[in-house]
Amino acid sequence: MKLRSIMKNIFISICLLVSYIGTSQNVEIVQEVFKSGNAHMLQTELANEVQVCIGDDVQYYTKKETISALNKWFTGVGPDGFKGRMMGESDVKYFSGDLSSSKGVFRVFVYFANENGEFEIDEIRIGKAK
Repeated sequence: MKLRSIMKNIFISICLLVSYIGTSQNVEIVQEVFKSGNAHMLQTELANEVQVCIGDDVQYYTKKETISALNKWFTGVGPDGFKGRMMGESDVKYFSGDLSSSKGVFRVFVYFANENGEFEIDEIRIGKAK
């Protein structure tokens, strides 16, 4: 009985570790995208449909359209830095950060949904920081 309990705890620990590593990799890619201003790196991280909110404009895009919209926005604001602020996990995983640019500082929120055991970006919100 004790061995079974130990094995169960080991299994749960491994599952949590794998989940954390997956989230960590997602976040590293997101940070690099917003630092570099190159949305093409998000191709494998995006859900099939993504809600993209830039300012007051809210759109639902395919992966390709999401990348195009973000790259267009990057071209317009000229990003020159990104600082991650917060990462969390509840029913959904999320990440936020501040993007500095020639047009000011923008707050970025990225939400990940669990699709068949894989976390994919299903929402991106970008707004002017106060």
